[in-house]
Amino acid sequence: MASKPPVPAISLKDFEARKEQITKELVEAAETAGFFTLVDHGITIEEIESQFALSRKFFDLPQEIKARIPHDIRTNNGWEYKMRMIHYMASENAVGTWRAGNHTDIGCLTLLFQRDGEDGLEICPGRESHNDFAIGDTFTPLPAETGPIVVNIGDMLMAWSDDRLKANFHRVRAKDIGKSPDRYSIAYFNTGRKNVVMQGPLKK
Repeated sequence: MASKPPVPAISLKDFEARKEQITKELVEAAETAGFFTLVDHGITIEEIESQFALSRKFFDLPQEIKARIPHDIRTNNGWEYKMRMIHYMASENAVGTWRAGNHTDIGCLTLLFQRDGEDGLEICPGRESHNDFAIGDTFTPLPAETGPIVVNIGDMLMAWSDDRLKANFHRVRAKDIGKSPDRYSIAYFNTGRKNVVMQGPLKK
């Protein structure tokens, strides 16, 4: 018998015809796990791989070339939205280390693209809830796969929903044995404007 996935996988196939069912699945996942993956979303593997190719091409540039890229406050302000290409460099001695420690995302919603074989993401779904996927204090590896989009609720959306939707901890872990290879990911962070108060009806 196949084991259950660590988080719900939600298909967007036939979206218009299945909108009510999809909405139900999204809300249930956001209220319990706080994480889910989207499949059948219409973005092709080729389109995703082309973006990872651009990311790798940039990170492979000499440091003196990359240092010339301007960091304009107007385009890197960190609110409203941000698309970030991330590279965790390979390491020979990474055993017992973290590439990113335990954290929640401060924004509203995060969409994460990963690549086959570049594992490391671990999630702690189900804060204050017991469900079919995990219990709140257990970190679970989420294998990297090209195609599915990993989605997680952020702190702002949790506050906006009066804690109905769950922003849960996650981290990126190095391999326990041997060399940890390069890991590339692409993350889209959606946030609120800096002058907006994110508050639900109960004003928590």
